This record gives sequence, structure tokens and C-alpha cells, in this order.
Amino acid sequence: MNGVHAEFLRAGAVFCTAVLTCTYVFAASPQYHLALDGDAAWGGRDGSAAKPAVVSGASKWVDGVSGRALDVSRHAYDQVTALVAEKVPGVSTRHGTVAFWFRPRWNQLDGERHVIIGARADEWRPFRFYMTKGKNGILELSLVEARQVQFLKKDMIKKDAWTHLAFTWNSADGAVCLYQDGKLVERKANLPAFDIKDDRVSLSLQCGDGTDRFKAVVGDGLYDDIMIFDEALAPDEVFILATGSSSVPMRGVAPPKGDTIFLSHAERELPSASPILRFATSGGARFTLSAMGKSRMLSVAGVTDGASSVVSGADTLDLRTGYDLSFAARCRTLVFSVDGAEQGRVELDREIGRIVSMEAAEGVTVAPASARRPARPAAATAG
Repeated sequence: MNGVHAEFLRAGAVFCTAVLTCTYVFAASPQYHLALDGDAAWGGRDGSAAKPAVVSGASKWVDGVSGRALDVSRHAYDQVTALVAEKVPGVSTRHGTVAFWFRPRWNQLDGERHVIIGARADEWRPFRFYMTKGKNGILELSLVEARQVQFLKKDMIKKDAWTHLAFTWNSADGAVCLYQDGKLVERKANLPAFDIKDDRVSLSLQCGDGTDRFKAVVGDGLYDDIMIFDEALAPDEVFILATGSSSVPMRGVAPPKGDTIFLSHAERELPSASPILRFATSGGARFTLSAMGKSRMLSVAGVTDGASSVVSGADTLDLRTGYDLSFAARCRTLVFSVDGAEQGRVELDREIGRIVSMEAAEGVTVAPASARRPARPAAATAG
């Protein structure tokens, strides 16, 4: 993660330049953040309280989702790169979130076992979590707070494709939630599972299991932006984190005179969820339009200083074709439509107002509504 973006994360800030291009970042502040931009030092609110993580074996830093990423893989029978963070203090057992980007070198049906991430409370107190991919092709997430809450999933991740993975826990309602690319995959409520006396624990975290160069089982993939929050993020917050945390280059484009634009993309679909358009309004709201990877759907996230909301489109789209997209403000509601068909509504805490600035990602073409669309034939008239 670049330094400017990291600073925004720490401050929970949003900055718009005088030339009407805007950078949007996630407003919640992680307690701990491993940016993995060439080192394994912790950032975040409490980052200075934790010892840097240790990379054992050969360190291979490559381009990531945001800045650099670390390759945590077995390279040979006697060579492995492992990442271990010991005694990370003050992690909440009552409510929290773990989120990170992962790009595996394998597919879920490769017949091998991989340990993607795991952590346990020091001194074997009853708090731990782990995410693994079994030889049977099933991805498992388990959170244990004296009792286990388990998820078993297929088709969660793709070989050589970045996926944003996140999970939350909340003792208030006993809910544990699993997310993929910002979208809620499953929610399980098990209030009796949170039968633990320690509010906070010191945690040891690994991107794998063990560091022995012969025996360690690791994730065998690339990792970027590992975050730990001491709050259970809401679904819209996880979505904004997944689609807004990557440093996607944007260029300023002219905002529409009304509320509708024509938008197309050089690619039919994107390999993973990614922002493709951002805009700000006169009411102080900021919006991000994201292409949701292989699903070929679009989603819109809106944020103000006091609220956030997300809507996911219902239609599967070929981005190369291009569509008229409408972002119609109705007081505190933004109505999102594709070619005249409403996809959903973003509800915020203030009057939204008109669009005053806009920027688009590389490969995106923005034009006045229907400007590039061939003229429709005139309706036949009776002779």
C-alpha cells in the first residue's frame, strides 16, 4: 500500500482536489495492518504495540493489489517461505474482523491441502481461527471461541486471481460472517459459541501452519493488506473495504449534465472485484461503482461522514457492450439503473444533490448517455 493511501486509512479521511478528482478510501481504521510493501512491520492504530512479523525462508516481494505483496509458498521439498506474527496484543474476542487479499497459485480441485491463514491465542486460551483448503477441494473457515463455528465452501477462490477474503465475529448476536470480494457469502449465528471469559487476547498469526522448511504447510500464494479490526464491520463496510482499498489508478472525466452516462470497458469482465468509476455530489456524498469480477455484475457503494450503504445490481453485463447508467438522486436516496432498468437504491443520511466530480479507471470509456449507441430505427408508421 502506498504511503498516501496508508495515511488516509489511519486518518479515516476523504480528500477531493480542487480539480474535481477525488480519492475515496475506507473510513474505518484497522487496529492492525500488515501492508506487506517490502517488509512485515505492523501498521494501524495499535501497530506500534506489536512486534514486526517474521518472514522465514526466501523473501519474494511482487506487485500486489495495492503496492507490493508477499509470496508465501513452498518452492521445493526443502524450501518454503512462511510468515509468522507472534504475540499481537489486545485482539478482541467479542467483536472483530480479519480481511486480506489472496492470490493462490492453485485451484480448489488440485488435490492438495493449503493453510491460507490461521491464528490462536497465546497460552492456548480458547480463541483461534483458521482458513484452509482441503484435498477434497473444500475451503474451510473455522472460528473457535470455546466452541466452533464452521463454514465449508466451494468455488471461493480462483487460481492466479486476487480475491478479497474477510470474516467477522460479534458476541452481541453470536454472528460470524464470511465474505468474498466484499459480498456476504454466509452468516451463522451461534451465541453459545462465544463462551470465553477473556475480552482481549494476545494472538499469534500465520499465513500457513509452521515454519519448518520440510514440514510447513503454507498458503502457496500472494498476500496483501492483512487487516485486523476490533469491531465487526457491517456488510456495506466490508464491501467498501474490498472494492475501495485497492489503489486503482483513476483519471478525471467530465461529470454528466444530468444523472446519466454511457459507460463501457475494454474488457468483457474483470478477474476480481474492482472500482471502475467514482463520483462525488454537491451534498457531500461519495460513490464508487465496482465491477464484481466473474459475476459480471455492477455494485454501487455510497458513503458520507456518518453513513454508508451498498446496492448490488441484478443484471449480468458484458462491459464491452456499454450501457446507459443512471445515478438519480431522490433526496437521500440514489437510484441506480442500467439501460432504464432499476438495479437498486443507495440510502444515505443526507440529501445527495447533483454529481459535481467524476473519475474513471483505466480501460473505462465515459460519454454522454447513448452517445456511442447506434441510432435505433424509427418506428413504422401507417401509410
